[in-house]
Amino acid sequence: MVELLDAITVLQKRLGVEFRLRGFIKSELFTEQQARAMYAAGFRWILVGFESGAPRILENIQKKATREDNTRCIQIARKYGLKVKALMSIGHPGESIETVRETQEWLESAAPDDFDITIITTYPGTHYFDLATPTGSRGEWVFSAKNGDRLYQRELDYTEVADYYKGRPGDNYVSHVWTDALSAEDLVRERDRLEERVRACLGIPFNPGAVPALYEHSMGQSALPLRMLRYSRPEPPT
Repeated sequence: MVELLDAITVLQKRLGVEFRLRGFIKSELFTEQQARAMYAAGFRWILVGFESGAPRILENIQKKATREDNTRCIQIARKYGLKVKALMSIGHPGESIETVRETQEWLESAAPDDFDITIITTYPGTHYFDLATPTGSRGEWVFSAKNGDRLYQRELDYTEVADYYKGRPGDNYVSHVWTDALSAEDLVRERDRLEERVRACLGIPFNPGAVPALYEHSMGQSALPLRMLRYSRPEPPT
């Protein structure tokens, strides 16, 4: 990774340009050497899937990163001028009021520069989906973690349902999962409450909404439209 970053730095010098980049990293693998090389290569933001501030949840999802790893990651990034967006989620097996509060407390103490908090989605191909077993007669399924913590889910047609990922707080956020301690409605309420309180504590404004603009890229047969690009020069490149 560092060799690649150094090559990107050399390329910019040869071209006489400066890149401004953002990238995804794993907190438990992040080092000071990587952070230094990322900043030199033009990275200013890193996005990290910390997921939770609750040790019980980190263990249940087999994250392989501890709460301490996650805090150390933010500290390293801050030392080398990298801003951190924390990607968080709730609704995992064993999720409760207490684990949501632990996530809130960790965010407020670790103080990332931005964060995102979503309710998890049980996509096909994940353990939550593939290892779930049917329960009842209403198209409901249950996944059990190693310690017995459970996650319940509704069966969805992902080609038709698109309200399971993100929404506007207090408006159209929907949960199709629940735990023994928190109903689907509870998870929506706790998600909204967590986001509101952490943003107020850290002084991070809500992300402004924007009207989506469709762009067909599935076949890879066209260049990126100019409206999707940003320039540091007064005119777009030819």
